[in-house]
Amino acid sequence: MKTGRFSFLLLLGVVFSCNATTAQQQAVKLQDSSQFYYNSVNELSNYGTLPAAISYIHKVYQSRLKIGDTLNAIGDLWYVASGQLALDFYVESEITAVKAYNLLQNYSKKEDAGPYQLSLYNLLGRIFRAREDYQAAIDFYTAALENNNASEVKLILYNNLGNVYKELDELDQAWKFYSQAWELAEKSIDTLNIARVLDNKGTILLKNKQDDALDYFQQALMLRRQKNSKVGLKSSYHSLAKYFSTRDREKAIAYADSMKTLAASLGPEDRLEALRLQLELGVLTYGKEFQQLSDSLQRARKLATNKYAYRLYSLEEEQRRSRELQLSNAKFKNRILLLLLVIIFMAIIAGLVYVIILYRNKRKRIRLVFETESRISKKVHDEVANDLYHLMTKMESGKQELPATVDELERIYERTRDISRELTDLDYRNNYELLLVELLQGYTSNTVQVITRNLSGIKWDALSKDRKATLYRALQELMTNMKKHSEASLVAVSFEQQGKRVLVHYSDNGRGSKILLKGGLLNTENRMDAIGGAISFESEPGKGFKATITI
Repeated sequence: MKTGRFSFLLLLGVVFSCNATTAQQQAVKLQDSSQFYYNSVNELSNYGTLPAAISYIHKVYQSRLKIGDTLNAIGDLWYVASGQLALDFYVESEITAVKAYNLLQNYSKKEDAGPYQLSLYNLLGRIFRAREDYQAAIDFYTAALENNNASEVKLILYNNLGNVYKELDELDQAWKFYSQAWELAEKSIDTLNIARVLDNKGTILLKNKQDDALDYFQQALMLRRQKNSKVGLKSSYHSLAKYFSTRDREKAIAYADSMKTLAASLGPEDRLEALRLQLELGVLTYGKEFQQLSDSLQRARKLATNKYAYRLYSLEEEQRRSRELQLSNAKFKNRILLLLLVIIFMAIIAGLVYVIILYRNKRKRIRLVFETESRISKKVHDEVANDLYHLMTKMESGKQELPATVDELERIYERTRDISRELTDLDYRNNYELLLVELLQGYTSNTVQVITRNLSGIKWDALSKDRKATLYRALQELMTNMKKHSEASLVAVSFEQQGKRVLVHYSDNGRGSKILLKGGLLNTENRMDAIGGAISFESEPGKGFKATITI
């Protein structure tokens, strides 16, 4: 994990070297005190300075964000997330890294964003690797690869992927990525990168118990000695000690001693690693020193963690007070908003009342129509039908003279014409669907429920006015009979489109009866026949009433 410490600066430096700018030109220009805090995160040599460093850099981030210095603000968040990761605040580190990534996504100058995106992908890979969420780590390292063309950066990322698979003990996959890194390393002028790949490949061979791992370790050691890389030499001594631990104990201890000597000039974590190796090789004289150093590091880490946790708590408290202040300042605005909402609510209520009044007036008009038509129907039955029957009786008896008969017929005609005029108010051309809805729902009451289905699925405009009128009167007759005679509590009327034809299925749960076509039902059948339609009936006592209309 320590190889990831410098990934931000290293990745930025590699990518920017492809342009005319150097990594130093892109880095933040800091004063000496500021540089100390940034170096604390980079080097991780003293856990005690990390809480102060993280807090300081976070304040710098906030200042830069306010003045629109977005890229440097993103860099600051990278440092904050790295510090949080070093203190094992994995969740906080992930949140900070994602915040930086979101800032980058909204950054307008996409041509400058690439290196920062790459560094954030690599950082997220490190975070998830530390959390042992290896698949997520692989995903982010892979995303970084897909967004980069620089060979030196690819080399680092291939190494990182190999390390993840090595930790998963998927050695074939690890070897695959180390080999890809080696292909790039052979073309690289950075001998330390070459040495790192050689050491990693040697580790895989060692895990597979292959003796040729020694060649890789020795080549890596030679390159690191040429560069006098203390960190690199420490890794080589460690690898060689591991190799000889089962082959030549004296050589293993010699390399472990070299690692211990070198680690003394590095950080405490490096010294602890060197002492742990001595114990693994059976040199127990270092047991007390190892325990003391381990306890010291744990105390330092715990102290740093507690300090940072306290700073987090203090920050949250400060943010809470800020939110409370904002809430207090917003109360007046909320009162105004509440007043506006009340006004809007009252306006909506007024609108609803208006709509309800309109609806009630409409229902009232519908009831008036039904009452008028019922009155007209009764008038036709009582006046026209009775007069016709009386006239027929007179004519059969021979008591009626022809002139008187003509006069009587003319009087009946006049009455019929007057009644007919009363029926011309309905407009079947427009809003026919609504007309049917109003007709059928008009029969709904506390004791009768009317259900319609697929009324809106019919192409009503395709029907002629005569067909519409006939269907309307047929349904009116069925509903009237139901109301008068059936004692039904449930009526279902469904509509079906079959090509140019419309089928209407009527059924109720009334008492039913034997079918006797007379009066209104007979008239309905005749009307249907006149327009080329049909109506059929089905009913038995106690089984309700059914009718099918085809029009």
